[in-house]
Amino acid sequence: MCNLLLNSKDRSFYTSMSTNTSSQGPSHRDLLVQAKQQQKQDLLDSAKASDNLVRTVNAIVRANSVANSPNCPSLLDKITTIHEIDAEIDRQLKRDISANYEQLIQAKEKLSKELKRSKGALKYGKEEGTSLVEILQRKAETLDQELRVLEHSLKLIQSRNGD
Repeated sequence: MCNLLLNSKDRSFYTSMSTNTSSQGPSHRDLLVQAKQQQKQDLLDSAKASDNLVRTVNAIVRANSVANSPNCPSLLDKITTIHEIDAEIDRQLKRDISANYEQLIQAKEKLSKELKRSKGALKYGKEEGTSLVEILQRKAETLDQELRVLEHSLKLIQSRNGD
């Protein structure tokens, strides 16, 4: 029935393939049989390795579970202790993080208040309608003028003493 569906070109191709493969090497069926045998062998090897692993783990657990001396705790005790220490570390970290977060929020609020106070002080001076920057600018200009007057006075005094 399958041959009826193939046209003459396809039929000649498949017949030439089957004759070429038999003369060139193993047939498709031989390759399948070989692959299945290899798969079966790999499965057996895997089962042996798995059994060896189970026996090894069981031996390790037995060796570590038997207390060789009163000072040597069992493996389960060691694992339990590790889990307890891990839980304690997690608890301490969470507590420290929450405490530090609260301190950070408090510091942020304090900084915001200080910034508002500083901006207000810069924006509004003691005199109504003037900013602290304007007041400081005027004082700097006054100091500059007084310094020039003093320099000029010094030059006059030196010129009188020099005559």
